[in-house]
Amino acid sequence: MMTVTELEEDYRVKNARLGLAIYVPGKSVEETLAKINKDSTINLTLTHTEAGAICHTADEVEYLCSAAGHVFEALRLGITSGHMTEGDTGVHSILELCGRGMRHAEEHEGRVLSDLARNLRGLGATNDKEV
Repeated sequence: MMTVTELEEDYRVKNARLGLAIYVPGKSVEETLAKINKDSTINLTLTHTEAGAICHTADEVEYLCSAAGHVFEALRLGITSGHMTEGDTGVHSILELCGRGMRHAEEHEGRVLSDLARNLRGLGATNDKEV
C-alpha cells in the first residue's frame, strides 16, 4: 500500500508551497486565523485636536514620571542623610503637593490615555504580551 507522500505531495503542503493556502501542521484553521488577525494592522482615525491632545499628554506623562522620580530620590536622600525626618512638616508638604499633582494628572492626562486605549480596544487591540 502506498502512502500519500509516496504517490503525491499532500494537497495542503502543495497549496501552501504554491502560495495558494496557509498550512501549519498541528494548527487548526481557527488558530491560524487568530494568529494572522493578531498580527494585522489597526487603522485609527483621529482628529487634529485628538492627535494634539495625545501628543501633549505623552510629553506630560514623560515629564511627570521624570519629576516624580526626582522627588522620590530627593526624599530618599533627605531621609537617609538625616536632613529630613518623618515628623518634618516639609516632608508632609512635599507629599501633599505630590499627591495633588498626581491626582490632577490622573484626571487630565489619564483621561486622554484611557480614551485612546478604549478606542484601540474597540478596533481589536489587546494588551496580551504574547509575541
